[in-house]
Amino acid sequence: MYELNSVLIEGTATAKPVLTTTEAGSMVCRFQVETKQRISEDAKTSRPACFDVEAWSRLGQVCAETLDTGHRMRVVGRLARRLVTVDGLTRTEVCIVAEHVEFMRT
Repeated sequence: MYELNSVLIEGTATAKPVLTTTEAGSMVCRFQVETKQRISEDAKTSRPACFDVEAWSRLGQVCAETLDTGHRMRVVGRLARRLVTVDGLTRTEVCIVAEHVEFMRT
């Protein structure tokens, strides 16, 4: 039996993406997507949530060239977990690794 690790998220970029190159020479673009969950049907109140996204190689390069603050997008990918050490404390971070990014008109 296969297991599923798939994410589809739609929202806006919170800031300009950051494109870097790893020590191995791979390009990775990191950015955040903000979504808004409607709290009630009758009110226009929403609850924002931000998610970290990584796009690798050519997709990362295209994201860095195209995205800017407030740009709407749809991201299809998978969840990935990594250990990060900050000030001597190790913690777990979860991010979305993009497999497809659709740039939307605002």
